[in-house]
Amino acid sequence: MPMTDPLAADQAFFTALQAADSDSLNALLSDDFILVDVLSGSTIPKSVLVGFVGAGDLVFNEIERDPGDLIQRDYEGLTIIIGRTRMNMTYEGETFTAESRYTHVLIEDFELGWQLVSAQGTLIPSGAPDVEAA
Repeated sequence: MPMTDPLAADQAFFTALQAADSDSLNALLSDDFILVDVLSGSTIPKSVLVGFVGAGDLVFNEIERDPGDLIQRDYEGLTIIIGRTRMNMTYEGETFTAESRYTHVLIEDFELGWQLVSAQGTLIPSGAPDVEAA
């Protein structure tokens, strides 16, 4: 079922990652989706991300989103969501924990609903101050 709200699509993305639901990921991600990895800075296309998650090579053991730390910018047919997460994941048997800020870019497709076209994670180093803009 197409997502009619960008925030719902954003939440569905994290839910699908944690549930290892490759069908939902396929539906939510645009065909040209690119993820900039939070740990390595690598660019990962949709097919690779869905493949890793579906095969169990990349497991999201826990994803905590901070609902109070969310910025949403809406434009005609496009939404940018900036948020904060703490994730515990296992990649090929090695477990990592990362606290990060993320930027998600979503577009509205009138047939498919809101699609995630780009995701960028920026690692927040342990003990880093939280600087607010004046």
